[in-house]
Amino acid sequence: MASARKPPKPLNLPSPLVLPDPAGAIEFGASLDALRQLFLVQALLATVKTLDLNVLNAELAQYVPAHRLQEMAGVGLRAEIVYPVPCLIEANPRLIAYYRLLLGYSAKRLYRMNSPLGPFETLEKKGVINPRLRPHIPTICSAMIASAEKLVDGLGIQRITRELLDDLQLLTLGSQLQGARNVAIGMAGMHAVRLIIEDIVAPYITKSDANSIVLTNSAGRTVTIRIGADPDVRIEEKVGRNVKRTLSIEVKAGEDNSNIYNRLGEAEKSHNKAKKKGFTEFWTIVNTSNIDLVKARVQTPTTNEFFLLRLLKDKSTPEYADFRQRIEALCGIPTT
Repeated sequence: MASARKPPKPLNLPSPLVLPDPAGAIEFGASLDALRQLFLVQALLATVKTLDLNVLNAELAQYVPAHRLQEMAGVGLRAEIVYPVPCLIEANPRLIAYYRLLLGYSAKRLYRMNSPLGPFETLEKKGVINPRLRPHIPTICSAMIASAEKLVDGLGIQRITRELLDDLQLLTLGSQLQGARNVAIGMAGMHAVRLIIEDIVAPYITKSDANSIVLTNSAGRTVTIRIGADPDVRIEEKVGRNVKRTLSIEVKAGEDNSNIYNRLGEAEKSHNKAKKKGFTEFWTIVNTSNIDLVKARVQTPTTNEFFLLRLLKDKSTPEYADFRQRIEALCGIPTT
């Protein structure tokens, strides 16, 4: 006789059942627009607009096989949406992330795990190319083009659309979200700060690209606002043959209050480096709901001023007005 089956053990679910807070999805969703402007298709298209198309087309013809260019033209797409060339990376180093995500490579896989490409992670993190890396950009592009050819063949050229490529990038970005979350949030925060500053100095801008804003101030001197290098934001003024380094800004864009003071310690290290380079003003922008300034100053005593990013985004706040007047004064443009 078959033994009787034991009844299943009842589940003792708590009532009410409360799932973990979807903080990661919320932050990623809120940051997605900024990420698109930094290294997804919008960033690529914006960079292409700044280039001489004759130069871009010449490099595409040099690096990408002719039949691949014809394939892309046959589906109504420009080749650079799949194939990178040096002039694109030179104009916007963060675009290396565009092609990395498209090819399905996590940052860990491409840059770490004893990869020889480790030094190139700074391109997408800081948006700058170290001089010793610049000669190798054509090699990186050629390697990515070879991988992109395999991607096109694997998918089939008739399936290639901008929407599909965007989906592929988001799949890669989502799969590495936990590892890349802080980096993505930080980049989105820097982008938000850039937009705030760019709006303040807009009437005086003479040149703007992915990594810098150049303006002429009331004294006729050139002021350069660099974004993404160490420190996160820096303001420099050219005085005669010399460069006067005035402002170092560190942006800590995470909304988690629990480790904000550890992140302020990281800001302090960056400010100390900037101080040795001759900077005289040091600001730290945070994105938490609140901050204990007494504790904050223990972690980063070099910081002169603290600002909350959420308040800087609101032009009606006294914090925004203070920030604007300080930026105007340091840039040497009329205050409003």
